[in-house]
This record gives sequence, C-alpha cells and structure tokens, in this order.
Amino acid sequence: LAEEPVGGDNVEQLIAEVDEAGKALLARPNGDHLHRFREAVKKFLVLAVRKSFRVHVVEGRGAHPKLYVVVEKIESRLDELARHVLAAHRNPLRLLAQVEELRGLLLDLKT
Repeated sequence: LAEEPVGGDNVEQLIAEVDEAGKALLARPNGDHLHRFREAVKKFLVLAVRKSFRVHVVEGRGAHPKLYVVVEKIESRLDELARHVLAAHRNPLRLLAQVEELRGLLLDLKT
C-alpha cells in the first residue's frame, strides 16, 4: 500500500467524505447512502489507525519464548481527530448499528 501523508488534504478529504455521506444517510436512509457512509468511515479509520499506531513484535527469551506485541502511539493528534469525527457522526453510526443488528436478526431467522 502506498503511504499517504498524515497531515494534509487526504485526511481532510476523508473527513469531508464522512460528513457528506453522514448527512446524506440522515436525509435519506437507504441502502446506497448506508453503503457510502460505511465505506467513508472505513477509509477514514483505516488511515487514522495506520498513521496513529505502530506495532512491533518482540520475541521473548528462554526455553519457551513468547511473542509480545507492542503497540506504540505515534500520532496522537490524528487519533484525537478520529475520536472527534466519530463523536460528530454519532447519529449515522447509531443508524448503521441498528441496520446491522436488524440484518443479523434477519439472517438468524433465515437459518
């Protein structure tokens, strides 16, 4: 995957996409708007997580070494921004959760 700049148009563009998709979903809650909102949030979160954290795997020592995973926060401002974006879009996210819950119930009934 190509590296994207953290600070700049890409993050702001993704936030704008989340905003637009969230407004469209609230205005007309249909499958297309739901899918567009879900994809916008997913793209934003993937970038935020990838740029906010670094993962290291460290091997322990001894006869039965364990693997340790160390997660390091490298971009706290982007992590904080992600929290604010998600908080600002609480209503569409609740709608998305309800749709997912209903979809799960329908699948349960189907089987």
